[in-house]
Order: sequence, then C-alpha cells, then structure tokens
Amino acid sequence: MRPISQSLLLAGVLTFWGSHCFALASDHEQEIIIEADSAEYREPDGVTIYQGNVSVSQGTIFLQSDRITVHSQGGQTTRLVAEGSPANYMQTINEAGDKVIATSDHMEYLIVEGVLTLMQEAKLTQRGTTLSGNQIVYDVQQHVLRASSQGESNNDRVRVTIPAATIRVPSAEGSQ
Repeated sequence: MRPISQSLLLAGVLTFWGSHCFALASDHEQEIIIEADSAEYREPDGVTIYQGNVSVSQGTIFLQSDRITVHSQGGQTTRLVAEGSPANYMQTINEAGDKVIATSDHMEYLIVEGVLTLMQEAKLTQRGTTLSGNQIVYDVQQHVLRASSQGESNNDRVRVTIPAATIRVPSAEGSQ
C-alpha cells in the first residue's frame, strides 16, 4: 500500500466544511482534526475510507460516524458519505451560540451540487425546532430544505416540532 497523502485525506473534509452555509466565519480559519480507528486511501478509485468511531472537527463543527468515505475524481473531491447508527453532525451557527444538530444513519454531501442529504431516521434540529423524516435534503446553494418520508404509517411521515416558546399568539388587547 502506498503512503497516504495527508492533503488528499483532508481534501474532502475541507471542501465539505468550507462550503457549508451554516458555518461561522471563524470555523474556516481553524484546523481540521480527524480521528478514526483506521484510514485507507485507494488511489485508483479516488476513495479514502475512515472507519471506527470516526470524528471530524473544525472550530465549532463536529461530525461523528462509524464510517466516513471521501470520493475524489481528477484530484477534486466530489462526494462525502458518513454512515453510522446514527451519524451525528453539530455546529454553532451564529455568535449567539445557536446550534444546528443533524442525525441520520446515512449522510451524503455532493460537493459540486452543494446538496446535503440525510437518509434513514433523518432528524434536523435548529433553535428548538425539529424536522424529522425518512429523508431530508438541503440544497446549500439555493437554501432550500425538503423532507420526505415513505408515508406507509404515521411513524414514517415527515414531522415538524415547533417549541411552544417560539409561537407568538397576538394579544386580545390589540385586536379590538
């Protein structure tokens, strides 16, 4: 096996973090730390596989998974896949400390298209509001969020939970 090029191993993760719209500006200036039980680079396939309690962090960004696979083509990273039971993503999104938290059994980020897909037991939480379903697709470039489900039972449906504290009811005084 050839020696693993550190810059190639990090390229996929850097690209994912660098283009993610939730990021604090300071996150992009931080070092990236990847820890795993093993790492394997398959040069002919353009694939790097991290396995065993994989964690990736950069500033306030944190991704934890059983396995992360980075796909490259022509020296450019094209796709990042995280698989776990579940895979977990967390990031502070503003200076006030609000966080976005995502979990699913399968996360896939298409770099060129700028599309993040959470599949199988997908859940996204931000400022107390939770969106869950079989699949959540976030188009990073267009800022469009889509959720879908298999719809076979009530448990499989898309579900949005909005905390009562964020719901504002007009007061009776102002409606006379």
